[in-house]
Amino acid sequence: MKLNQKTIGLALGIVSGLLSLVCVIFIKLIPEQTMNFFGWLIHINKLADLIGPREITLSGAVAGIVVFSVAAYILGWLFAVLYNKFSEWQTK
Repeated sequence: MKLNQKTIGLALGIVSGLLSLVCVIFIKLIPEQTMNFFGWLIHINKLADLIGPREITLSGAVAGIVVFSVAAYILGWLFAVLYNKFSEWQTK
């Protein structure tokens, strides 16, 4: 089965963008609890100690969501390309 690279990339980009939006909303609503949770989850609490507190602006949130979505699209596309290539090798 061959995967469509654009479809996989678009699906991953959209899902990642939505997750990023949810993250921004949680940080705006309950910043300390959200940062504590994600700090524990991905060990970023030490980074927060180094760079200090950050304020999320609308432009920063939009830019972050766009960058995260584009990066996820590229990763999804690359995943599908590699999957298709490895599938070809396996059938030979």
